[in-house]
Amino acid sequence: MAIRQLAVIMFTDIVGYTVLMGNNEEKAFELLNRNRALQKPIIESFNGKWIKEIGDGVLASFNTVTDAVNAAIQIQERAIEENNFQLRIGVHLGEVVFENDDVFGDGVNIASRIQSVAAPGTIYVSETVHQNISNKNFRTVFLKTQVLKNVKTPLRTYQVLLSNQEPEPVTGMEPESTGNIAVLPFINMSNDPDQDYFCDGITEEIINALAQIEKLRVIARTSVFSLKNKQLDIREIGR
Repeated sequence: MAIRQLAVIMFTDIVGYTVLMGNNEEKAFELLNRNRALQKPIIESFNGKWIKEIGDGVLASFNTVTDAVNAAIQIQERAIEENNFQLRIGVHLGEVVFENDDVFGDGVNIASRIQSVAAPGTIYVSETVHQNISNKNFRTVFLKTQVLKNVKTPLRTYQVLLSNQEPEPVTGMEPESTGNIAVLPFINMSNDPDQDYFCDGITEEIINALAQIEKLRVIARTSVFSLKNKQLDIREIGR
C-alpha cells in the first residue's frame, strides 16, 4: 500500500568510489561494508529508517529535521575521524511516497541532487530544512540558488557546518537575501463582515507578488494569518 507523507530524506555518497572500484574491487567492497557499519547504527539511533543502498550511496528517512541533521553531522564527523573515505551528504524535507519498504517522489530526487552538488566532507540542505533548524543549535550558511537536474525550480541551498568547519567556497555565490518581510493580514474597516474575504485576498496577492523577488524572503501565508485579529506589539510580531 502506497502512503504519501512529508518526510526528511537524507542521501549520502562516497566520494571517488567509482574510480576506486575500477582500480581495486576488493578494497571498494571493504569500503562499502565499513560505510554501512558506520552509518546504519547512527541513522537508527536518531529514529531514522535505513531505506536502501544505491551503489555507494545510502538513502534514509527521518520523521524530524532535527534528527536527520544530527544524524548527518555525526555520520560526517565519524567519517572524517576515520579518514578512510569522504562523504557527501544532502538533506531535504518534502513530500514522498512510501511503498513496499521503499520511498519515491520529488522529495527523494531533490535530496539526491543536493547531495550530488555537495563538496566532499560537507552536509548541504534545502531551504525547507534550513527553515526548520534556523532557530536551533546548528550553524548554517547560505550557499547559492542551485539549478538542479530534473528539479523544476531553482533551489536555495545551505551548508550545515560541523564543529570547527568553515564554509566551502562556492562558485557564483550570491549574497544572502536582502531581508525578511511579513505581510500582515489586512483589517476589514467596513461594517460588512462579508468583506473579510476581500481583505484576505489583498494580503495573499501582495505575498505572492513579493515572493517573486529572488533575494527577498517572504514569510508564508500560514504564519502571518495566524496573527489575524490579534492585538500584538510590532516587536513581538517581529520576533
